[in-house]
Amino acid sequence: MAVHAILTHGPDVDMAQIAAVAGVSKPVLYRYFTDKAQLWVAVGERLAQTVSDAVTPAIGQVREERHEVARRYEQDPEFRQRVAQHHRDSDGTYWSWAQIWLNPAYRSWSMVDR
Repeated sequence: MAVHAILTHGPDVDMAQIAAVAGVSKPVLYRYFTDKAQLWVAVGERLAQTVSDAVTPAIGQVREERHEVARRYEQDPEFRQRVAQHHRDSDGTYWSWAQIWLNPAYRSWSMVDR
């Protein structure tokens, strides 16, 4: 509800407006949050978790996809030809990419673990 109140009233929303949107009184709101700063921290943590929940599955999918691209480049002559249409040195382009994206140290990297 606090996020909705912030989106409705802007960053200068006060505790009375947040309480009204939540359908509670200010004293009830203050039972959960000692002040507006504590509420903002909770809102920030909630939004960070929402972003993390949305991004984490995509990171795993990208990992799988980049390994599929590497496999195809190495095994599929037509794929190499398509890369060559856009890069004068297709092997050099591929191996530069592979050194970064397929590096074992990078494979285990996760923004979630940071």
